[in-house]
Amino acid sequence: MIAWKKDYSCFNKDIDLQHQKLFALLDEFYSIVNVIREGHDQYDNLVQIFDELSKYTIYHFRFEEGIFTNPENGYSAEKIKVHKNQHQFFIDKIAEVDFASMDDDQRYYAIEFVLFLAKWIEEHILTIDKKFFTAWQEKQQKETTV
Repeated sequence: MIAWKKDYSCFNKDIDLQHQKLFALLDEFYSIVNVIREGHDQYDNLVQIFDELSKYTIYHFRFEEGIFTNPENGYSAEKIKVHKNQHQFFIDKIAEVDFASMDDDQRYYAIEFVLFLAKWIEEHILTIDKKFFTAWQEKQQKETTV
């Protein structure tokens, strides 16, 4: 599907490791989709990956928000709101999954959701996260050279 590459780095070891974990979960999800395409029931695996993805993203988002809500990091209230809203949208999207309908049409739901995940994760990291952490790194570098 999509693999972690250096371009996704946010210049923060903890965040990069967490983003790599999200990519690994996406890859695991994609593997399940491929088994479904072959006609095999994967409902239990889908429920498990959704649960793991939900828990991990909540953990990751809270960790990340702890960094950018720190007043010393200079992230504006408006940008904090936008960033948190994007996180909440993702959490809500996972929470909206109708597992009964998914069990009836695993292929459709799994493919639709893996496409959503790939697009959202990649766009969020490359646009929102990368901008914040690039500015954060530059600010830290300026502070250490002064």
